[in-house]
Amino acid sequence: MACNTGPTGSTGATGIAGTNIYSGTAIPTFKANLGDLYINIVTSEIFNYVGGGIVIGTMVGSETSGFADGNGVVARFNGPNDVAVDSENNLYIADTNNHAIRKVDIYGIVTTIAGTGLAGYRDGAALGAQFNSPSGIIIDDADNIYVSDTNNNVIRRIDIYGFVTTFAGSGQAGSTNGAAGLAKFNSPKGIAFDAYGNMYVADMNNHRVRKILPNGF
Repeated sequence: MACNTGPTGSTGATGIAGTNIYSGTAIPTFKANLGDLYINIVTSEIFNYVGGGIVIGTMVGSETSGFADGNGVVARFNGPNDVAVDSENNLYIADTNNHAIRKVDIYGIVTTIAGTGLAGYRDGAALGAQFNSPSGIIIDDADNIYVSDTNNNVIRRIDIYGFVTTFAGSGQAGSTNGAAGLAKFNSPKGIAFDAYGNMYVADMNNHRVRKILPNGF
């Protein structure tokens, strides 16, 4: 997962241990890559951090895991791992245990944009495509979405037309460099771009950080 440390005075790499004022429960969280947004790794809720160790409100999701689209707290997630934001401030979520990519629009409406909810490996039209425990998510300048599809050992791409392709990886676990379609990963997790369009992949079970150039090598 792409994580940052929590705010000053927090518990460090595991983010903050704040309090959900609606339930009164302490929530261990990871800081997402959008300002003061945090993911509750226990209850699958997404929160806004305000300060002083207090987490104010639930943005989307509830304390009950599940798989449901809808408005705000009506929606259900199961193990969301990472978030990213497009050029229009829509939020995208790697919903790991639902094997799906979810979207929260600027009005707080949650929809599923890719994945069937069942683990698998299939490219094609986004809602018919399948993922297996997607965990990292990033968006390029053209609003294409890239996902580390952890248990499929590949990096997937969702283009702006809603089509899913395999961006890098053969689908077989391994540690092989080379052209993106021939390279092998072993449980890739966090992913990020640099200022030059190079992609970096935390290749978890290979204990390495891999680099993919813009030309696919």
